[in-house]
Amino acid sequence: MLTRHKHLRDYGIPADDIEKLNNMLNDFPEEYTDVLQSAALSACPKGLAELITYGILHQQGYDSMTLERYVPINRRDFFAYKRKTIAEWYNQMRLFGLWEDE
Repeated sequence: MLTRHKHLRDYGIPADDIEKLNNMLNDFPEEYTDVLQSAALSACPKGLAELITYGILHQQGYDSMTLERYVPINRRDFFAYKRKTIAEWYNQMRLFGLWEDE
């Protein structure tokens, strides 16, 4: 399946954790910024990690980001790499023991 067609559930994230992820992303914990940057470097092509990380941390979508800076990919790919980064962040948080299951 193409990256642009994948959703978080396609990366193997359970529905309960997707809801928890969305809540965490609305008020992103500062102590996990380094893990997010690492996940973006793993998930995105060269040069896009900074844009995707910025979009997640500042809760900016593609349209508002293109008003401020040049974004070298289209809208669908931007959100696809954003989802892929979030999935990688989730996996790294679990790997490092930072994800708390309820």
